[in-house]
Amino acid sequence: MLVFDPQGRLLLQRRTDTSEWAIPGGMMEPGESFEQTARREILEETGLTLGALEFLGVYSGSQFYYRYPNGDEVNNVSVAYTPASALAHCAPTKKAARLVSTRSMPYPSLSFS
Repeated sequence: MLVFDPQGRLLLQRRTDTSEWAIPGGMMEPGESFEQTARREILEETGLTLGALEFLGVYSGSQFYYRYPNGDEVNNVSVAYTPASALAHCAPTKKAARLVSTRSMPYPSLSFS
């Protein structure tokens, strides 16, 4: 999920397994749709409840390879959404979530969720 506030800052979360900053997201639960997964993951990881979503695209390929700290390896397929409009009151309630300017993003330590 790409979530922006009215000032154009992007919502990031701190991963619990690597302590890297990441765009919020996660794995689907059985029976969930992509949109249900996006809403649940944002709520669980940031405390935010989202309204209407806009589909951005499906992304895959070798650049989405990831090795987890436990050694598991995966090639992710990411389905990206963004809220249909910037959140008027984007205030994450979880300590591990924050809004960052896209000009000062922590690129060296940014990872996929």
